[in-house]
Amino acid sequence: MKGVLDPCTSCCPSHLQTPGRANSSAENPLNPLVKKLQSNMKGHSFLQHWPIVVIPGVWAKEYKKMTDYFLQLFGDEFKAMFEDGFLVNGERWYCAVVSSKGDLKWTSKICKLTRGYERKGIVRDCPCCHLCMAGTTALPAEDFTTHPCWLGTCYVERPWDEQRPPSLIAVAFDRQKPEFMYRHDPFHTLRLGVYRDLVASTLILWVKWGLFGHQGTINQKLESAHMSFKLWCSATRRTASLRSFTTTLFKYPNSKAYPFANVKGSDCTLLLKWEQTMAVGFLNDDQLTAEQRQVMSIILSTTGVAISFYDWLNDHTLFGGPCCAAVFYERGQSLINGFVWLADWAFKNSMCLYGIKPKMHFFKHLLLEAKAQLDNNDRYVINPVMNDCQQNEDLTGRLCKSSKKN
Repeated sequence: MKGVLDPCTSCCPSHLQTPGRANSSAENPLNPLVKKLQSNMKGHSFLQHWPIVVIPGVWAKEYKKMTDYFLQLFGDEFKAMFEDGFLVNGERWYCAVVSSKGDLKWTSKICKLTRGYERKGIVRDCPCCHLCMAGTTALPAEDFTTHPCWLGTCYVERPWDEQRPPSLIAVAFDRQKPEFMYRHDPFHTLRLGVYRDLVASTLILWVKWGLFGHQGTINQKLESAHMSFKLWCSATRRTASLRSFTTTLFKYPNSKAYPFANVKGSDCTLLLKWEQTMAVGFLNDDQLTAEQRQVMSIILSTTGVAISFYDWLNDHTLFGGPCCAAVFYERGQSLINGFVWLADWAFKNSMCLYGIKPKMHFFKHLLLEAKAQLDNNDRYVINPVMNDCQQNEDLTGRLCKSSKKN
């Protein structure tokens, strides 16, 4: 992890009193190095991420067995480094694994999950989260209140068959909740998850309202919206990878489908910022009805807090104080509240927009982890960016690109 000069001192939450925590921190200060540790999410991915195994394409058919074999090997090595350590210049060092990060497909694969997002029931309810029992009839995964009904079921039952344990089962971790080692990735949960649903549903809603023209097909209106997006990118000196707006890009074949933006994470962020700017312009216009103005105000607030939330992740050190963690929780919960409000409004108006998917539930788990550390009066709370995979994705893409060159 890289170091920075100064930790954050500007976060000011709305509903947190911390005089007791501040006094205890002053009496027993934390190691200054800990306060300055920063994640390795910035800079060139080649300089701070190192692949251990690269499987040649000729062995592609055997990659499942080979992946399982190597992970078991690494698990044994991590266990040895935790229990026995290793010597460096006569000094013994020990290593501990704090998490295993990856997207949901990767976690499901290496853990051999019997309870996960891909097993969410369509005909009947069934658990859909590897950390809790949410998804059953009595425990809806869509409960995002301060104390959700499924909170008490976290870590009570293993999400895998004891006869087929995860590949990394040998890693020394909390034996009371071993599934907690497999954390949710903010990159896939938000920028490639909730944010995709937010930007796509908002754009389709504006098209339905006729804000990009009342005549023509939906694709023609989307093309008009894309011209506005291109103009915004030019004015703000941004560059987007996407070249057009279509129903195919937003996975919206008909009005019975819930749209989401099939775009890169960077483009998703640009779309959020563009929609925030457009929402301000639409609110200053007189063509909206009273109900539309209310919805537009919620869209403006939700897109704004979505942008500031991810900025918080990237602007903070690896460990934040209680005020920083409280701001993180407040912004995250505000994002959920805004999205749920829009989903409820769309449902009442018979629109398939703002679909609430399992990733919203996983996002709530991220917030609850921070809240649990706050409730425990921890002086410093771990930044979830520790489990972010965007730099890992970048490294993988660069390696794949390099492997294709002679």
